[in-house]
Amino acid sequence: MRLSYLKPQDRAITLMFEHKVSTDFSTSLTVNVEDPQAVLKLDADESYTLSVADSKIQIDSKTQFGYYHALQTLSQLVEFNFDTESYR
Repeated sequence: MRLSYLKPQDRAITLMFEHKVSTDFSTSLTVNVEDPQAVLKLDADESYTLSVADSKIQIDSKTQFGYYHALQTLSQLVEFNFDTESYR
């Protein structure tokens, strides 16, 4: 898989969650980015809300920069289980 052909949000997920699993993130991850075309500048809104309940993950952000920060936080909260080959 060439990363240059992926959408930016898919590329970020691929880089942060490097282990391949059979679980499809699209069934458990919901993302809402209010302004995906925002330009990074000094006063860009990089805020986000990350909600995790049961096996559902919700990310709400003002810009794609907030979304990226939310993924970074999420990657610090989960771990890969090599026995079951899954994230938890």
